[in-house]
Amino acid sequence: MLRFSLCLILLGAAAGTPGAAEIPPRPTLYLVGDSTVANSTPGLQGWGRPLVNYFDTNRLAVVNLARGGRSSRTYFAEGLWSNVVHRLRPGDYVMMQFGHNDAGPLDTGRARASLPGGSDEARVVTNQTSGVVETVQTYGWYLRRFIADTRERGATPIVLSPIARNQWRDGKVIRATDTFSAWARAAAETSGAKFIDLNHLTATRFEQEGRRRVSELYFTTNDHTHTTPAGADAVAQCVVDGLRTFHRSTLAEFLRRAPLPGALETPRPLLVAVIGDSTVANYPPDKPGRGWGMYLAERFTTNVIVTNLAANGRSAKTFIREGRWQRALELAPDFVLIQFGHNDSHAPGKPESTDAATDYREFLRQYVREARAHDAAPILITPMLRRTYDDAGALQDILQPYADAMKAVGAELDAPVIDLHSLSRALYEKLGPEAVAGWASAPHDRTHFNEAGARAMAELVLGELPRAAPRLALELQQP
Repeated sequence: MLRFSLCLILLGAAAGTPGAAEIPPRPTLYLVGDSTVANSTPGLQGWGRPLVNYFDTNRLAVVNLARGGRSSRTYFAEGLWSNVVHRLRPGDYVMMQFGHNDAGPLDTGRARASLPGGSDEARVVTNQTSGVVETVQTYGWYLRRFIADTRERGATPIVLSPIARNQWRDGKVIRATDTFSAWARAAAETSGAKFIDLNHLTATRFEQEGRRRVSELYFTTNDHTHTTPAGADAVAQCVVDGLRTFHRSTLAEFLRRAPLPGALETPRPLLVAVIGDSTVANYPPDKPGRGWGMYLAERFTTNVIVTNLAANGRSAKTFIREGRWQRALELAPDFVLIQFGHNDSHAPGKPESTDAATDYREFLRQYVREARAHDAAPILITPMLRRTYDDAGALQDILQPYADAMKAVGAELDAPVIDLHSLSRALYEKLGPEAVAGWASAPHDRTHFNEAGARAMAELVLGELPRAAPRLALELQQP
């Protein structure tokens, strides 16, 4: 009888009955930073990837949320940091490393620089490319904000100075001793956070191994900042060395005695970037509109990551001029899905309008050529038909010249084209005006979709992938 009762107790605990012992969730180490931490460019690698091999991931999860091209300022301004904060739980850790992109112009070009130093100085600037007005803080201010937010969520912040670049003078690696390393250290010390002087640790290691070995093994010929996989592992070892110096560091307790071999790393997922206008874009839950780009990710296996960068009101011209296309290329996507035309067709003289026969085609050529130059496969998608009918019940069409222009560019540059314009027409005609009207995001809207309409457009796009992108289509799942 006693044995039977004991079995019931154990079974109850396993089933999660009231009073059962719960296994606490694993703490998570979040990595935030730039492309020296996470880099998807073929042949290059950020140190965040091999760092996973040095931790016992049965007891600690490691999540790399670093993003290429970001500075402390843009990581904060773009909401990437907010995404980290929302994930944090008590007992988690955050390693933060910025600085490589924090220098440069404040309001021109890529406009991503923070103010130098660590004071509370702030400056209001207007981005000369996008027109966005922004209050820019110092590098140290952003780090202190990251530290404070981390602590507020019950997590532990760890600040790292930027890695040393492969730049030498008189046989020594040039350090950032008086700039970003000093400012990062000051931000950590004034906030009581742990600090790893990764700039010093990596520079010292590079000097010990010698310039020739470092240049041939850890970096590529024309890049003195981003590391090869071997260089990323060397930097990860420096991070581990820094962790081991901490007195009573709970994070160091999760380190393995010996790292896992790098060969056990999983392959990088395929990255699909989606660009376009409001018929493609993401919408917040409280808005009625939906873009077809919102429903692609759920149809792919975990081997595919979809990033929807489409934006309301943009045309083929303004998406480039506002720097959005450059930011898409910085993600190093494997595929780019490109749909423009609705805003290009606006009245001549409007900032977003283009001419189907001239500059619209040239912008499309630019997308295709620059995507390929960045080792991405471009897929052109003609704009779907608007749901506008004449008095006789026939569909009206002002977008046909743009669809024809896109198909012509595709033929000229041998780029795959998904003719969503023709596909949507056929679907509208099959279903009829009444059914199609039910897809509107708002009464009398003949362009934008609710969820049902956006999903229908997404299915038309996905149905063409086996022809347009066979490699990507292999990762499709059945609906």
